[in-house]
Amino acid sequence: MLFALLLGSARPASAQFDSATVLGTVRDNTGGVVPGATVTLTGLDTGIAATKVTDENGNFEFVTVRIGRYKITAELTGFSTALADNVQVTVGARQRVELQLAPGSMQETVEVVGAATRLETDSSERGQVITAQQVVQLPLNGREYSSLALLSPGVRLSALNTG
Repeated sequence: MLFALLLGSARPASAQFDSATVLGTVRDNTGGVVPGATVTLTGLDTGIAATKVTDENGNFEFVTVRIGRYKITAELTGFSTALADNVQVTVGARQRVELQLAPGSMQETVEVVGAATRLETDSSERGQVITAQQVVQLPLNGREYSSLALLSPGVRLSALNTG
């Protein structure tokens, strides 16, 4: 009976999120913002697509995006389609993707290739996935499995725990 009471009073553990945010601004070839453009985020691994329309400042934002590789397109009548392909989204990131629409027909596509790795300037939060294969291959040698978090960039032991 005591076990049932303890089980019933247990609170569910809060899970860590394995999602991110993809945001950016759509601009024309002169640098002006483009409101009303349709931005589509398509998962390259899943094929699942989500669509947003840019606001009056040309901004768009996709929240709770699963980690993975994505293709992002922007379209508006009178402009050629802008494409950012193979955008890698990581855990907890606020991935900024800037798209530029050039005047032309919608049959034309402007593809961004050879772009440098995008620098995340919107947040200082970081995340990393440690795979099951890494857990098996790394020697724990009596350490706690939670010590694997120390392998992530920017993670350190608290000064309170060093006793």
